[in-house]
Amino acid sequence: MIQPELTTFRKLDKKAISCWRWGQSIGLLILIIFLTVGLYIVTFKRSFLDSEISGGILLSMLILSFFWIRFYPNLRHKRWRYTITADFIELHYGVWFRENSIIPIKRIQHVIIKEGPIHRSFGLADISIYTAATTHTIPALLLNDAKLVRDELALFAKLTLSDHEHDA
Repeated sequence: MIQPELTTFRKLDKKAISCWRWGQSIGLLILIIFLTVGLYIVTFKRSFLDSEISGGILLSMLILSFFWIRFYPNLRHKRWRYTITADFIELHYGVWFRENSIIPIKRIQHVIIKEGPIHRSFGLADISIYTAATTHTIPALLLNDAKLVRDELALFAKLTLSDHEHDA
């Protein structure tokens, strides 16, 4: 049985907040450009909307984008934590819908470290943990921490495998 008082949860590095803000800013900027072009075409070329309505839609999108970029990464960072033991990995995350996942070490098939261009600029990486059923990701770890987690999981998986070999 898991004893919560003995389980130490790890938090993500604060750099994750800036990394997520940059990623969301780029994605929302692309969306706003497409929205602006679409609204321009619909308003001025096709005359389906009044310019006031198009302006209101665009202004609403900009305001929502600002709040999304400003507050969501902080909430996401606050909620994310994980722990790794010799028997399992436990993940806690989610802003509106909170999730708690427990992944048995013996079910892990492989682990991959992923770095995108924004992550690299902050020295961060995601670690993806693959089982037969699904993939779990611990986002925005410092690159060295991601490598340590990968090595820790490999060690625990090897110990679990050798335990099963002795049982046979």
